[in-house]
Amino acid sequence: MIASILLVVRLALAAFLYIFLLTAFLALWRDIRLQQRALQKPHSPTLVLQSGKNIYRFSTPEVVIGRAPDCDCVLDDNTVSARHSLIVYKHGQWWLRDAGSTNGTFLNDTRLEEAAVLRDGDQVRCGQVVLNIHIQ
Repeated sequence: MIASILLVVRLALAAFLYIFLLTAFLALWRDIRLQQRALQKPHSPTLVLQSGKNIYRFSTPEVVIGRAPDCDCVLDDNTVSARHSLIVYKHGQWWLRDAGSTNGTFLNDTRLEEAAVLRDGDQVRCGQVVLNIHIQ
């Protein structure tokens, strides 16, 4: 009689242990899937580039600025290179870097030698074209 009660208690404890482990595994699996989805879809704030009356809005995590027609932000000016500069959203910030342009890329009148973080209100100059930066 005591042996059968102990067997039932052991089976019940084993069942509870397996249920606990299964629940913990499912919780971890759901959390990993949510993190994977979050990493696959970068959520970048809207980047607005304004040059005179021209306004360009971007919500993609990468913006290519240049004179070439396949650029995201096409600037029709002879002082702008075909692929002049690149703006990338990473680590929660917009980064600007020169793409090997002839006349250089300037951030607030300072020539870029390496990638720099953009802030709302900054001015970017590509050749003779000045772009005002607004981050929304």
